[in-house]
Amino acid sequence: AGCDEACCATLSCGAACPSVKTACVSLTYFDNQLPSIQSVSGTEGPHVGGGIVSLTVSLFPEVSLDSPAIAMAGEGQPLWRVAVSSYSEEGSRLSLVAPPRDLGGLASEEVFVTLTPASAPERAVSFAYRYFAAAPRVASATPTSGLSTGGSTVYASVEYFAHGAMPVVELGGTVLSSHDVSVVSSSLHATLIAFQIPTEGLATGVSTVSIYPKTCSTPCDTAASFDFLVIDAAQPKVLQPAPSGGPFQQGPSGQITAYLELPEVSTIDGNAVSVVFGTEALPASGSSHALLTATGEPVQSGGGKKLRVTASPPTGYAVSGETSVVVRFSVNGFAKEASFPYAFYDGEATRLVGRSADAVPTTTTAGGRRLSLRATVHLIVANPPDGLTAANTVALFGGSRLGEVVGDPAQLSPPCAAGSGRVDCA
Repeated sequence: AGCDEACCATLSCGAACPSVKTACVSLTYFDNQLPSIQSVSGTEGPHVGGGIVSLTVSLFPEVSLDSPAIAMAGEGQPLWRVAVSSYSEEGSRLSLVAPPRDLGGLASEEVFVTLTPASAPERAVSFAYRYFAAAPRVASATPTSGLSTGGSTVYASVEYFAHGAMPVVELGGTVLSSHDVSVVSSSLHATLIAFQIPTEGLATGVSTVSIYPKTCSTPCDTAASFDFLVIDAAQPKVLQPAPSGGPFQQGPSGQITAYLELPEVSTIDGNAVSVVFGTEALPASGSSHALLTATGEPVQSGGGKKLRVTASPPTGYAVSGETSVVVRFSVNGFAKEASFPYAFYDGEATRLVGRSADAVPTTTTAGGRRLSLRATVHLIVANPPDGLTAANTVALFGGSRLGEVVGDPAQLSPPCAAGSGRVDCA
């Protein structure tokens, strides 16, 4: 070999041309117009399809109706839908929608998707996409409770329910009539199903609602489910006036008594009644009860039409606040419940507990003349300051002094001691 490129291949240029200084280099040529993926997102989705992949591809040939792009995950597989959001040589933005895929019982499967422009098949790009087996689940349901009389309509949105399949609905293990079940709307990702609660045969309490395709064998392993509370329609009613509040201070706070009207003459299972103030359940020693007749006399034996409950509110509350008192018991295995609002307040603070009138006239007409009136309003104030008299008391209305205080305050009963629990201190 002489002093030509052949000596570079054999590394013999120094011997072949000793008088010539040589340097051998190699060059690799490539197509700098080949497309490349700059960014990709949404690279996994459910086996039912519908997952959206967003691509940004540089130097991708222009896509049009006449010259589309084809995307698929292997020969013989369904085509992906392709849409172009924007086009430029620097970076075209494309969206691809995944078709359904049979995973053959696998939890997931990774495939490689090739996006090929029809105008230049040699300029294809590819990316990895993972399918996962999406189990149907209830995304939302409303309402999730109803009366034992039934008849209400429930709407359940089920994700990944078999598209186009006829749904079967079970309530507490009982299959509902197909006439009471309908599909409101359906897509690959969500199906809205409506069903009607039966009007008879309902057991009170929490029941499981299961929804599955009619083609699924029973019991269906892929059923979507949620809890539905069946409420006994025959509930007691709190008779008014009911206790409205009491002081929160430590120490005995007295007792309150409430009367409940029962739906029918009943006896209480186990003679057990529980009372809950807010979230605090009273111990058995904290309340007592008695069944009464419809006219209020104690029942000597058998059932009653009314229930009298006496309870000692819990102590130790640190602040004022609204809560509720809940009375619970059961009759013949059916849960019964009634509640009324209750407010804890500062039993040592000065506060208004009563007044003689909510509104008074300021003028009247007599003999054709319009006359001004000076109405007197009587107030009942708990925990007033010592030595309170008309001379050292001011009445304000809207921040302005109004009229005058007439008559020295009269003490209706001995001052309320903190935590005394007296009824007149309420």
